[in-house]
This record gives sequence, structure tokens and C-alpha cells, in this order.
Amino acid sequence: MRKLLIFVSLVLCALLIFSCSDESGQADETTVEETTVAETDEAAHATEETTAAPETTAEPETEPETEPETEPIKTVVVKQFTFTDSDELSFNPTNHITDMRIEDGLLKLTSTGGDPFMITKDPLDIDATEIDLIRIKALNMTESYDCQLFFDTDIEGGMSEDKSYRCIYDYAYSEPDSDEWNIIEIYTEDCFKWEGLIKYIRFDPSTTTGDVFIDYISFEKFEN
Repeated sequence: MRKLLIFVSLVLCALLIFSCSDESGQADETTVEETTVAETDEAAHATEETTAAPETTAEPETEPETEPETEPIKTVVVKQFTFTDSDELSFNPTNHITDMRIEDGLLKLTSTGGDPFMITKDPLDIDATEIDLIRIKALNMTESYDCQLFFDTDIEGGMSEDKSYRCIYDYAYSEPDSDEWNIIEIYTEDCFKWEGLIKYIRFDPSTTTGDVFIDYISFEKFEN
């Protein structure tokens, strides 16, 4: 009986030892498996970070847009006052103008009041349809920026506001660039009464006192 108890005890011990050994092995395998999975995940994450495209915040460079250059308007001169001849004093100093003279190829005058104007001596008799543009080049040594051109026709005689063009100088005496020449451009289509034969023109070079030099008054037609 005693031997039997010893034998049973040995068997139970052996079974207990085998069971503990098996659990230990399973635990080791689980640890190894978890470690392997963790290492694999870390390697995959590192690969993703390495192969991912770098983030950029800078906007792509674009070339600035450039406006196309516009060609200057081509015209043909129909009639022009150039004041190059000392005998070509083609205007009368009608109002508030004194010391009008041709000098150094310029028409020089002095305004003595608030309404200076000069009128052509002889009729122009220009077909209105032949004139698209009037250019006046002037050196304005007054403090006024305003000037005005009037006309009359064979359809409706006399000078009036509805047969005129109001213009603005770029430079006046009070400006730092007062020694710059102004080029006034008048488009005749802007006044519906520019029609028939143009008889006389009147130019008001200022609205205050001071000197004005005029280089030319040119009547021009657009080239086809």
C-alpha cells in the first residue's frame, strides 16, 4: 500500500512538472510572437515615413502676366499749325491775351485774365469727316489745368459749349514737373456736332493768368 502511494505521488509530480513546462513554452512563444509583430509594425511605419512624399507649403511659382503692348495710333496729318515761320501768325489774340508772337518755332502768349482765347484768322474749310484726332502740344506755365477748343461749321455757325471739347493738362506751373510739355489729344467723334465743313476754331489755352507756349496744333486722320 505504501509503495502504491509513493508511485501515485511520483506520477502526480511528473504531471505537474510537465504542465508547468508546457505553459512556460507557450508563454515564451507568445512573447516572441508579440515581439515579432511589434518589430514588423515599427518597420512598416518607418518605411511609410521614408517613402512618403515631403510636405510642401510653398505655392508653385507662376510667371507674372504681362499686358500685350498696344501699338500707337497711326495717323496722317491733314492740316497743321507749326509756327515755324515768323509770318505764320494764323491766330488773333481775341481776349485776355497779350504779347502773342512766334519765337524759336513756338507760338508764345501771355494770358492776362480768366478767359483768354484766340481764334483762327482765316476759315479752315476742312471736311469734318477727314479729321479724327486733334493734337495740341503746349507748355503750360499757368496754374490752371484747364483748356478748351471750340469750333463752328457751315451747318451751324458761331462758337458754343455744345460745339467744343474740354481738355485737361497733365502739368501746370504749380507742379514739380511744370517744365514738361503737354500733348492734348482730342477725338472729334466725342462731339456729335463735328460735321460739315469746319470753318473756324478757337483755343482757350488757360483759365488764369500766365504764359503758354504752343509747339503745334495738328488735325489728323486715322490710317486705314
